[in-house]
Amino acid sequence: MMHKQIHFRRRFIWKITTLVVGAFLWIVSIINQMYISDYHTAVSVRYHEPVITRQQIDIILEDMISREDNYIPEITLWQREENIDITNEGKGNSMKISLITVAGDMSKIYPVSMLYGGYLTAEDKMGCVIDRATAYRLYGNPNVVGMKSCIHNKEYIIRGVIDEIDSNVMIIQEEEGPYKSLDDKKYSCLEMSYTDTENAKLLAERFITTNGLGTPDTYIDGYQNQKLSYMLIHIPLWFSALYILIYASRKVYSLNASPVLTLIGIVGLILLSIILIKLTNMYIYYPSSMIPNKWSDFDFFISKLKLIIFSLSRKEGMAQYYKDIILRKRMLMVIIGVVAAIITELYLVKKCN
Repeated sequence: MMHKQIHFRRRFIWKITTLVVGAFLWIVSIINQMYISDYHTAVSVRYHEPVITRQQIDIILEDMISREDNYIPEITLWQREENIDITNEGKGNSMKISLITVAGDMSKIYPVSMLYGGYLTAEDKMGCVIDRATAYRLYGNPNVVGMKSCIHNKEYIIRGVIDEIDSNVMIIQEEEGPYKSLDDKKYSCLEMSYTDTENAKLLAERFITTNGLGTPDTYIDGYQNQKLSYMLIHIPLWFSALYILIYASRKVYSLNASPVLTLIGIVGLILLSIILIKLTNMYIYYPSSMIPNKWSDFDFFISKLKLIIFSLSRKEGMAQYYKDIILRKRMLMVIIGVVAAIITELYLVKKCN
């Protein structure tokens, strides 16, 4: 008897531990999905070299507005330069940082929260944002909002401090300069935001192609990642809902009740199904680009696979930007958490039957 009690307790503890671990990893996947929704909802366009100027984009957008185009994007350009000297003139110390110059909405290009202060407005040419490691190294304190730093012989006021592991960065807004000047700042990165999130990548590709803006290395559809991750985190709930329906159906069937009671049970199951669908916010998302125009196009998926392989091979030789790396990591964490939650549910269902 004592041996059975010990065995029962061990099994119970193991089930609870499995449940806690699975729930924890699922919560991690939900948190990462929230980060994707907050920081990655745009189409990211990446060039191998800086080729786009703010003036080019302004002219194109003005033309689209005059034509009353229905698909006018909100565009933020940015460029990262390495090994730039930044100085705290008060203490006389300096260090090398990565300088990120932005033309547009600064919050679109760095997928992290702020430790102190905030991002710059597009009009703030005197401010800057640095990361926590740079603040510690130059000032000995992370809360340096309002202090001054010098770069390229110009003094900047620190408006915000980033709380993130991508160390030694400084972010500024593009300087105002003569329109169409030969020395206009060029950018290799664009963040394009659309109201039509389903076709955002197609619209971005059309924008680049029709306006003769060269050939980017890649397009990264943040909207698609957001929708896919949102669908994925609901799969464990759908599985639980399906198990509850199967269990309830078996109970109704096992009663061998009269036709009237059976009908009542079926109606109850239908109502339960509707409630579970509403509670779990159930929907299936699949990219429209993965649907062939005609079912007889048997080479469609083979060509898509070749395109994906080609795209991956091109990424090997291109610059790896922090925002893109973080998006991949967050999607991976979503997938790992969801898979762990499903395995946990399957294990518990098997042990409880």
